[in-house]
Amino acid sequence: MTGPITLLFNFGKILALVPSYNYPVTFTQKLYTLIFVTFNFVATVMLSIDRNGYKLYYAKAVVFFLTDVNLLIFVCYSRVSLVLWNKKKWEILINNLYIMISSMENRKVIRYAKICILKLFVEIVVLFAIYMFWFGYFGPHFITQYNIHYFNYYLLYSYNTFVSFILYTILVQYKYVSAFLDQPGCSTLIQKIEQNLYFLKDTTNAVNDTFEWPTTMVISYTVLYILNNLDYIFINSSIQNDNQLKEKILADFALVLLTVIGTFLVVLWSDLISKEAEDLLDKSYILQRSCKNLAEKERFQELSKTIKHNFPRFSAARFFSVNRATILSILGTVTTFFIVLIQLRDYE
Repeated sequence: MTGPITLLFNFGKILALVPSYNYPVTFTQKLYTLIFVTFNFVATVMLSIDRNGYKLYYAKAVVFFLTDVNLLIFVCYSRVSLVLWNKKKWEILINNLYIMISSMENRKVIRYAKICILKLFVEIVVLFAIYMFWFGYFGPHFITQYNIHYFNYYLLYSYNTFVSFILYTILVQYKYVSAFLDQPGCSTLIQKIEQNLYFLKDTTNAVNDTFEWPTTMVISYTVLYILNNLDYIFINSSIQNDNQLKEKILADFALVLLTVIGTFLVVLWSDLISKEAEDLLDKSYILQRSCKNLAEKERFQELSKTIKHNFPRFSAARFFSVNRATILSILGTVTTFFIVLIQLRDYE
């Protein structure tokens, strides 16, 4: 892989986000991942015992607890699963990425890898700035309650970045294949297009098998986290004579924004891949209708069947499809439960 992509995956290896991309998972890496997960789990549980969020009214405490548990399960599962359970699927996926990047015009992928690296850097800076603000506001007690949680926030943001990079690479490959049908005499390229479609279907299956459960946790965490922080923003905005009101609202909103951007990118690229496959199918139908040669018409009919049988679909552990409608579902769920949360607070 090229420089920026190699740098991106090496950084993911340090965070135990992904196994090695260029050789099989070693015992040392398994041990490193298990130590990483064990330390994170123990630290999170110990530091969460005395958190102030659990001392609020019961509805808020439930949301607070579910948010913490969701994040902890995600951090542990997303790392252990790749190293212990899904390493074969990961090898298939990374080998397919190698093939895609080497076979297509990869400038777009390299540029997006640079954007991902920049995003990872900006997230560190923003998280550190927010952390220091709350440390100055609450004092040393804030460290004992939240330091591991901010690290876990970054692990989740980084996971979204890596998955979005993989999905973007698949999207570029679909565009590369779709461009074949724009060429004169494209009927001679049908076999090559079909081979690419089989390959892309295997790749999307590998993505689903590898990331579907962590992605489900990310989406559910996003709902809970937006709900939790919107409630904080609502409470803070009602406080009178607070000299740091704007800074507190900005800090909460920035964390919501970091969470939403990463999750929505994963959803958006998944949806655009399906959209690109739909466009490919439309092109095939148009060429099929315009063909006067019976043999060519039959070849395009077979191509249309191949596209439909190998259509890319992404799911969240088969609970629901990951597409643009997922964004509306997230926003709708947050709005509904936010109203309920406000009503329960008033009731208590």
